Amino acid sequence: MYITYKHFWCMCAVLTLFACKKSDTATLTPDAIAGKPLYPAPPAMWMQPAGTQPYYSSGFVGDPMPFYDSGAYHIFYLHDGDWTSYGFHPIHAFETIDFSGYQYDGRIMPFGNADQPDTKIGTGSVIKIGNKYYMYYTYSDEGNWAFGKSRECIMYATSTDLKNWTKHYGYTIYSPDGFTDLYNFRDAAVIYNKEANEYLMLVASRFNNRAVITKYTTTDPAADNWTYKGLFYTADVDNYVMMECPDVFKFGDYWYLVFSENGDHPMVHYRYSSSINGPWTKPANDLLDGAYFYAGKTAGNETERYLSGWVPRNTDNNDNGARLWGGNLVSHQLSQNSDGTLNVKLPGGMESRLTDYVTPHTVYKDAAIGQDQAGIAFKAAATPAVIVFDQISGKKMITATLSGVDINAQFSLVFGMDKSFLNGNYYHIDFDGTKNSISGIYMQRMNATINFAFDPGKEYQIKAVIDGSVCTVYVDDKVALTSRIYSLSNNYWGFYAVNGSMQVKNLKLYQID
Repeated sequence: MYITYKHFWCMCAVLTLFACKKSDTATLTPDAIAGKPLYPAPPAMWMQPAGTQPYYSSGFVGDPMPFYDSGAYHIFYLHDGDWTSYGFHPIHAFETIDFSGYQYDGRIMPFGNADQPDTKIGTGSVIKIGNKYYMYYTYSDEGNWAFGKSRECIMYATSTDLKNWTKHYGYTIYSPDGFTDLYNFRDAAVIYNKEANEYLMLVASRFNNRAVITKYTTTDPAADNWTYKGLFYTADVDNYVMMECPDVFKFGDYWYLVFSENGDHPMVHYRYSSSINGPWTKPANDLLDGAYFYAGKTAGNETERYLSGWVPRNTDNNDNGARLWGGNLVSHQLSQNSDGTLNVKLPGGMESRLTDYVTPHTVYKDAAIGQDQAGIAFKAAATPAVIVFDQISGKKMITATLSGVDINAQFSLVFGMDKSFLNGNYYHIDFDGTKNSISGIYMQRMNATINFAFDPGKEYQIKAVIDGSVCTVYVDDKVALTSRIYSLSNNYWGFYAVNGSMQVKNLKLYQID
C-alpha cells in the first residue's frame, strides 16, 4: 500500500509505499520480546547489527509481508518511525513459529541513501527460488515523471540467508504502457504458478479510472525479463480507489485473492475461484476483519494459512481520535468451508498461553438480570440491562457462550465503563441480530463493522483476546473484529442487552502468560 492510504487515514500530505525483507536472527526464541506481546510493535531499544551504525528501533508496524520458510514465519513489515528528510519505511521483521509469541529481528533492509531511488519504500513480497530468496518491493520516486514513467515502481533484492540482502538497482518495473495514472503502481506479490510452470507477479494499480491488479510473468526471475500480461483482476465495486497489498494463494482446492481497499471504507477483502485464472467469486461476506485491520497478507503451507495485518493507532491515544497509519501487528488463522468460503479464527498456538481462568467478579447488576451458576440471563425489555465486572488490564482472554438469542436483541460487550454504567465514554462491541452485524462503537461513532448472520435459538462461542489497547473478538471461529480501545485497560467491563432475551453461559476470564 502507499501514500494515498496514509493520506486517507491521517489526512496528512502526499506520501508512502511498501516493501519486504528479512534480518539477522539466530535460534528462534518466541519469547524474545519483553512482555511477550500478543500484538507486537517494535520494542524501543538501541540495536547495532555487525558492521553498521547503531539505530533506535522504536516505531510502529506498517504493511506486513509474511513469508513461511522451514517451519517459521518471517513477518517483514514497513517500519513507521525511522524517517529522514528524504526517506522512510525501512523493512523490519518479526519471527514466529505459531503466532503465540514473536522474536524481533529489527531492521533488515534500510531505505536507500539520498542519491539512490528507493528512499521511500513500499510493500512487496518474498519468494524462494532454488537456494536464493527474492524480495520484490515498491519504491516511489517523483523524478520518474520527467521521463514519462510511473512514480511508483517495483525493484528487488536477493539473499541466500534471509539476513543479508543485495539490492538490484539495474532492473525496475514501471506501470505498463498506456496506463495514464502515473501515481499508483505498487505492492508486488510474487508466487510460483505450478499449473503454468511460471512465476506470477501481481501489482496494484488503476486503469480507466478503476482499481485493477496487473499481471506479469516470467520463467526465470534471475533473467530480469518480467512481461506484462494484462489485467489479473478488475474491481467489481465502483468506489474502490486501490486494491492495495494484493495476495494470491492456493488453499485446498481453491485459489484466493486477498486485497485491501483504501477508499471510503478501508478493509481487507477476498475473492475465491477454482482456477487461478478466475472467474473470481465475491462471497456474501467478503471481509476478513473490520476497519481496524489493514494491509492483510497471508503466509503458510498446504495445510495452514495465517493472515497478518496491522491495527492503527488513534491520535492522542484516544478512542475518539483520528486513525493513524501504523500500529501493532495482528494475525489470524484462516480455515475453509466446503464451498470455498473462508473463516477467520484465533491462531491455535495462542491458546497454549492460557493459564487458569477465573469467573469474573460482578460489581454491579441491574435487578432485571438473573445470575447463578448456570450463567447470566437477560430478559426481553425495551430498557437496556447491564452487568458490570471488575477492572481488567494486561493480556487476557474472555470466553463465553451466547445462548437463546432473540433475533431482535441487541447485545454488547462493553469496555471502559464505570461501576454503574453511567459513564457515557465507553466502547462497546455490538452483536445486532436485526442488522446481522458485529460492530465496534465509541460514543455512537461506528469504528468498524463486519457481517454475521444470527439465527434464533442457536448458541455462539465468543472469544475476546486483549493485549493493552488492542482487542480482537472471534465468533464461532468464523469471523473476527479487531478494535483499538484505549479506555479498556484498568477500567470496568461487562455486558448489556436490550429488546430481547438471551443468556451468557460459561463466562471465563483467562490470564495469558
